[in-house]
Amino acid sequence: MSHCDYALSSWALTLLEGVKAGYVSEKLLALAPKLALDQITAMLHDGEDSRPRGVGLERQFRNLFELCSSLPADMLTVSDIAAISKRTSADLRHICQAVTGLKLDAMLQAWRLSAVHRVLRHAAPCEVSVTAVAMDHGFIHWGRFSSAYRDMFGVLPSETLRAPTWFSLR
Repeated sequence: MSHCDYALSSWALTLLEGVKAGYVSEKLLALAPKLALDQITAMLHDGEDSRPRGVGLERQFRNLFELCSSLPADMLTVSDIAAISKRTSADLRHICQAVTGLKLDAMLQAWRLSAVHRVLRHAAPCEVSVTAVAMDHGFIHWGRFSSAYRDMFGVLPSETLRAPTWFSLR
């Protein structure tokens, strides 16, 4: 089994176990098919040389970036962006990789992590749980989520939630 096959299988198994245990949120259930499609299309198009035509790549990336900036976190999936922009997922991935050096999927994950960070930063621990917020933003593997969050923000998500905010210090 390849690394990609294992990653997709592990992701799907974690989701199914969460559904069976009854702790998967409605938002995650709605988002899961799009995230699965993104993983599958990424595997299928990995290494494929897709060359978008027309306007320069930098401008196409700016358009992609502006579109992503306007979308809610639950629509930050390659499949949603492809449908809205009327581009193929392979084209979008190529544009992002060519201009930024980043994979589009990683950029969208970072955007969703930032959305989680904003929610946790402005919520009280008695109002939300890290697990619920993570699920609402498409994260189902808690260990990978926590590790990615810590890599991006330097703290665990639970530490962000417990940290005092400027308005709670009054």
